[in-house]
Amino acid sequence: MSTVLSLGHKAVLNVTLQPNYGIAIFEMEGRLSAADFDHAAHKLDPYIGHAGGLKGAVICVERWPIWESFFAFSGHLHLIRTHHQYFDKVAVVSNSISFKLVAPIYGASINARIKCFSFDALEQSKLWVLMD
Repeated sequence: MSTVLSLGHKAVLNVTLQPNYGIAIFEMEGRLSAADFDHAAHKLDPYIGHAGGLKGAVICVERWPIWESFFAFSGHLHLIRTHHQYFDKVAVVSNSISFKLVAPIYGASINARIKCFSFDALEQSKLWVLMD
């Protein structure tokens, strides 16, 4: 189950749910808008309502994301704030060193465990999310 969100701008947020495994995969590139995060929430909410949560999220972003406005950044924070309690683990798959620096900060403020992986380690990140 995959949805590509492109709302007339260069940003693409691809949200793929793997319901058999309880994983949501977020692939981000380009300039992200507030609407991208609203659509992501609309994609997640029915599954969370049915299953009660997910084992984890895998966030794939080669470089640190770019938001097209402060409103878009606020939308991103809102998605995190309203959904983090439904994830046991968050794997960040990226070549950006910035994620390794902020992961401990986010990890202390959200309910999920966070681990960073290199951009070529997508399968390894999924296995980590599935491990108990």
